[in-house]
Amino acid sequence: MEPIFRKCVIALNKIHDNSLPLLEVEYKKYISNIKKIVLECDSLNECRSIVNAAKEAYDSLIIDNKNVKKELYKLMDFDKVLIKESKDLNESLQTIESLYYKTLRNFADKNHDFLLKVKEGSLSAEYLLVEIIAFAKNIQMYTYEDIPSYEKEIASRVKKIEDKICDEVFSSYNNILRLDPQTLPKIIKEEWTYVEPRLFQRKGAFVQTDYITT
Repeated sequence: MEPIFRKCVIALNKIHDNSLPLLEVEYKKYISNIKKIVLECDSLNECRSIVNAAKEAYDSLIIDNKNVKKELYKLMDFDKVLIKESKDLNESLQTIESLYYKTLRNFADKNHDFLLKVKEGSLSAEYLLVEIIAFAKNIQMYTYEDIPSYEKEIASRVKKIEDKICDEVFSSYNNILRLDPQTLPKIIKEEWTYVEPRLFQRKGAFVQTDYITT
């Protein structure tokens, strides 16, 4: 094999052995970080707990203070808001997950295709090396720019939900405590979102078979 073709093979093996596994490591970090951002959002978890308590209090049919009822109505309205925001967040996470695994598969397939072209010798080594270098840069960009951008997108979304909901929920809650502290039942800690647990888990690592290593 000509030296420049061997350089192509070495570069592609490095992509397979180093770049793609590093991409998976960064995605795993993303999964871990968004799990904390979403599930450990104390203010939204508290809002969900308060809203559920408000629904329970209203359903008890023993509330006769019209001002308290008014605040309970407000809190119950946020049940629909929390459900909608949670559903939208779930869809966004699904979209990111789908895009990631599609991209990972495309990278692995393209890397393998390059290796087959090297083996066939149908293209000039100089051309292949330029293309491989550009390909490696694309992987690096996706790993260190796109994956972190997904995390920023989710963090920003959760912050906007907090800004949209929390102040009003806490205001109504405090008003109820002021008007009649016995209105609400014991607050039971709840998670605010119903995001599918699988979206906080990484699938098995991708393994490319039938690989050229010489």
